[in-house]
Formats: sequence, structure tokens, C-alpha cells
Amino acid sequence: MNAMKRTMVGFATATLLASGALMAAPATEAQPPGYCSVNPQWGTGAYSQCGLGVWHQVHITCWSWWNWWSHYDRWGNVAWGPTHSQAWCDVPFSMQTWTVVTWGWDW
Repeated sequence: MNAMKRTMVGFATATLLASGALMAAPATEAQPPGYCSVNPQWGTGAYSQCGLGVWHQVHITCWSWWNWWSHYDRWGNVAWGPTHSQAWCDVPFSMQTWTVVTWGWDW
């Protein structure tokens, strides 16, 4: 019976660890128009870049370092085409979401 308990505890622990890793994985962002991409950097910041003819700006949300049950927004610089728009959180590994806002040609 002791071996059965150890096996079940090990299985439960592995299941909890695996589900925690899956829940912490970021959701896949929808591809914005203008052949744009937004790329996270070490869970702390992100940058965006687009094809020609599109103005874009990266937008991220970060966990509040002063209040862990809330968040704040950061906007990157406005950039044209393949130029990067960059934004970073105050605390490493505190980024929650990342998206890119585009305007320009109507794709």
C-alpha cells in the first residue's frame, strides 16, 4: 500500500507541475494586418515590426510590482514598416500580454 501511495503522490505532483506550465504559457496572438509580427523578449518586453506601408506600435501589459493582483499598460514608440517598436516592463518576467496596433494601408 505504501508503494501505491508514493506512486499516486508522484503522479499528482507531475500532473500539477505540467498543468502549471501549460497555464503559464502565453496565448498565441492573432496575426495583425500588414505582415506584422510581435515578438516577446524574455517575458519582460516585446518588439513589433511590419511590412512597408504600415505604421505600428507595440502594446504590452505587465504585472504591477507594487500590487500583484493588478496590471499596467506600456506602449512602444510609433514606428514605420520594418523599424522596431519596443516596450518593456519594470520587473523582469512580469509581462502578461503583447500585441501590435497598426494603421496605414487598409489590408
